[in-house]
Amino acid sequence: MTTDSQIRSNVLEEIAWNPCVHIRNLSVVTGQDKGVVTLNGNVDDYDQKWLAGETAGRAFGVAIVQNEIEVCLTEASSRTDSEIAQSVSHALAWLRHIPNANVQVSVVSGRIYLTGILRWEFQKQAVTRSLRTLSGIRDLSNEISISLQLEPTHPYAISSQESFALQRLPHANLELLTKPATGIFP
Repeated sequence: MTTDSQIRSNVLEEIAWNPCVHIRNLSVVTGQDKGVVTLNGNVDDYDQKWLAGETAGRAFGVAIVQNEIEVCLTEASSRTDSEIAQSVSHALAWLRHIPNANVQVSVVSGRIYLTGILRWEFQKQAVTRSLRTLSGIRDLSNEISISLQLEPTHPYAISSQESFALQRLPHANLELLTKPATGIFP
């Protein structure tokens, strides 16, 4: 069993190993629950905050990372909400596999809030990847939902012939066969 001090040490070593993460006044708090780690400190941009959380999550013994690192923008990197919104719009326009009409964006005090519905998880992740490196942002909240709607021609959709064949099996779960292959997942 990994102790809190071992987990804390693992997180500190993992963060020190990542050359992209530079945190001032870093503190790693453990002990609330097994495997829960809280990060505190200051960074110059949101991407470093995100990378610190991802890096800490890779450390042995960590189950959950509470990333409370504060983004302290310099005067040179500070931008207005309208400038950030314009950058977000341009960044999303370059993502060819993301239907822009399905993503709603609001920017408040340097924090980007995303909502909407996309078909696939990779699309949601691509939006986060493309926006987290933008200059001047303090935080990014991606609340985009996933709505997987399989068309009858989709390779994972079950045809009526396949459905009848499965119903003939003695141990087939007919309830699962009658459920639609659509849904919204947060």
